[in-house]
Amino acid sequence: MSAPIVAFYFDIRSPYSYLAREEVLTLGEKFAVAVEPLPYALAMEAFGTPESRSPRDMRKLKYIYADVRRSAKDRELIIRSPSKVFDPHLAHAAFLYARRVRRERTLYDRLLPAFWNRAFDIENMDQITALLGDIGANPDGFQDYLGGAANQELGGIANDAESAGVFGVPTFVFQGELFWGADRVEVLKRHLETAGLARADTPGAPIS
Repeated sequence: MSAPIVAFYFDIRSPYSYLAREEVLTLGEKFAVAVEPLPYALAMEAFGTPESRSPRDMRKLKYIYADVRRSAKDRELIIRSPSKVFDPHLAHAAFLYARRVRRERTLYDRLLPAFWNRAFDIENMDQITALLGDIGANPDGFQDYLGGAANQELGGIANDAESAGVFGVPTFVFQGELFWGADRVEVLKRHLETAGLARADTPGAPIS
């Protein structure tokens, strides 16, 4: 019998998705579940452009990045605020393309630290294809994939997310129940424990 799935909806541009990734992707080590990362592009028009943001908007953004940097420091990560609102389509498509040869985690682990250190342009095709080659996901078919199947797959993920009630990232969905935010991973873990899914060798797991 296959393990129950925890769907992990993320946006490459979300610092909170970045903060949650390691803890979520390793859930299978402590619980009898499989984690399925799913790229989901948020509508970021609300953030506007630097010229259109009000003083209140700027205070909020300043706080958000101060907040994520505090959490990142605890995780020994670097998060620098992006220079603009990027289009995630190319990077999300590359993630799904790498998944075809089971290299999506490697792509994720290589791309995210560089992006959040302003060392990777996720809108740059040359950088994306070079990364695919570096991680062993032959990029020769990526252009064709990008113009065809990628749109269908990303659209399907977006539709499923909407049907599940997803409205932000990171969101974790388990058996129809939503857990939103990097700070809800512990709540999700307690939910999995209550469901009897803690592995027997996990501290605190029930002894049968």
